[in-house]
Amino acid sequence: MKKFFKKLFSLTALFSVLLFLLNKFIYALATVKNLLRSDDGSFYEWKYGNIYYQKEGSGPALLLVHDLRCDSSSYDFSRLVRPLSEHYTVYTLDLLGCGRSDRPNLTYTNFLYVQLLECFIRDVIKQPVIVASAGQSVPFALLASRCSDLITEEIFINPQSFRDQSRYPDKNSKLVRLAISLPVFGTAYYNFQFCYQKILGFARETYFASHGDMSAQYINTCYESAHLMKSSGRFLYASLASGYTNMNIAPMVSSSKIPLHLIVGKEAQNAGVVLEQFKQLNDSIDSCILPYAKQIPQFERPDQTAKAFFKLLQVSE
Repeated sequence: MKKFFKKLFSLTALFSVLLFLLNKFIYALATVKNLLRSDDGSFYEWKYGNIYYQKEGSGPALLLVHDLRCDSSSYDFSRLVRPLSEHYTVYTLDLLGCGRSDRPNLTYTNFLYVQLLECFIRDVIKQPVIVASAGQSVPFALLASRCSDLITEEIFINPQSFRDQSRYPDKNSKLVRLAISLPVFGTAYYNFQFCYQKILGFARETYFASHGDMSAQYINTCYESAHLMKSSGRFLYASLASGYTNMNIAPMVSSSKIPLHLIVGKEAQNAGVVLEQFKQLNDSIDSCILPYAKQIPQFERPDQTAKAFFKLLQVSE
């Protein structure tokens, strides 16, 4: 029995070393192209970590908040910034845990990101601002408007359905978060979930309506974003997988005191359901449906998306 446990320990140690080396190799492979450079932007020193952001254009302030995904970053808005910057001072940022921003080991919640937006608007933008948020970032962007009187209007790009947003943590959530946060085995699991083929497959199924519009650079950038800082994006992923970032936003939609606007890709999953849910709660919400677009129209159809912004915000092109 003693020999058995000794052999088991040796095999476990060997397996751990191999996993560690594999994790290092995946990190080096994912980041070798250095697509997400930080020398063309600035960093906001926030209490929980440094936040990367860019500023372009002139006019009223407009803050673009990318989807809360481990492979996402402000790069999602890279094609939209130029047309919008002709009318607005456009700010883009990488959320904590994403892109070029820091990725501390903590529990990521909507309230954490509400604090981030509130502080960023107060300390960096320093003036009234329109906030446009995408996907899973919609809940905390909406909640931020309750905390900051500088947010004057909000645009939501393909938000989740209310059902998906309301899946709260259960009794196993803490264990799931701790397991994914483990340094070697958790990193290996995270690397598997965000391997190149999975990101490519998800982009084909969910992000893009037309595979012809799906550039290799976009996939490579998502792959790099997921693995920057030695795959410490797993801490955010652990919270996402455990439901710590979910929130029921229905009451806030129905009682919002600022104008709300909605942009959806016609081919996006649950597009019709989302439109109906928002309209039922607040019939004053203006909306635009973009044809031939899925989850990220801001990248897939930037010209159409810019026109939707101008229409909703009543800007003369």
